[in-house]
Amino acid sequence: SRLSRRFVANISHELRTPLNSVIAFSSLLLDSGLSTLHEEYVRSSLTSAEALLGIINQVLEYAKVESAGAEEIRLSDEPFHLATLCDELVDIVAARVASREVEFAVHLPQSMPSMRGDRFRLRQCLINLCDNAVKFAREDGGVVTLRGTVDISDDNPDTASLQLEVRDNGKGIPTEKLSLLFKPFSQVDSHFARQHGGTGLGLAITKKIVEAMDGSITCTSQPNVATCFTLAIPFALTKTADIPALPEHMQIGLGGFAKGKVLVCLKQGPHSETLLETY
Repeated sequence: SRLSRRFVANISHELRTPLNSVIAFSSLLLDSGLSTLHEEYVRSSLTSAEALLGIINQVLEYAKVESAGAEEIRLSDEPFHLATLCDELVDIVAARVASREVEFAVHLPQSMPSMRGDRFRLRQCLINLCDNAVKFAREDGGVVTLRGTVDISDDNPDTASLQLEVRDNGKGIPTEKLSLLFKPFSQVDSHFARQHGGTGLGLAITKKIVEAMDGSITCTSQPNVATCFTLAIPFALTKTADIPALPEHMQIGLGGFAKGKVLVCLKQGPHSETLLETY
């Protein structure tokens, strides 16, 4: 089993290297003054190559995580602002949000402590969850929200329990299919799998990482109403002086996260006013 996972990791790496070149040169070709028809051909090829690269990256990441095991996954330990992490997250999912024309909002507490832990792994988990939420939100009037809360116990004031909820208003997941969510290479809906693509590995990878952080991930869903994934992960608290100050755009008004109740990435749509009132 370990040998087969190593083979998958090696072959995925060998596929990814030339594919990156295909994507790079296709992107350059698009800027070379092509005719409309030829530009459409190249753009279609580029879209397919990027989709294939996404699949290869997930297979490679799963092979790494699976071969290590949750107890052996190496985690970094560095101070971070959750606000900064969410700012990076928004930059990454912005393209998907724009292409699907959904409304995407982030809500953080007004007083968010600084924490220590593996911010890159946490961001990876949130990317997987938010990308799925945006992908499966309603076609018309889709709404996705990311909400963060922190609980600090009086008995252990040096540790915080961070809870993150990613909610979408999509088709939902039947109760009998919830058990399939975190199994590798499983798809809850074959029709959606054909329509949106994917390997069925994103949630399996997320679960492995969360468990390596001594956390948990759960999902609740109401068909045709909403689906909510919840992460609960313990993090050590750190002094604000240990990390760089938040960028200016994240400290004032609706420009960022520091004040809480901030709308992050939102198109003008039927739910805009509701979101503004809620957040």
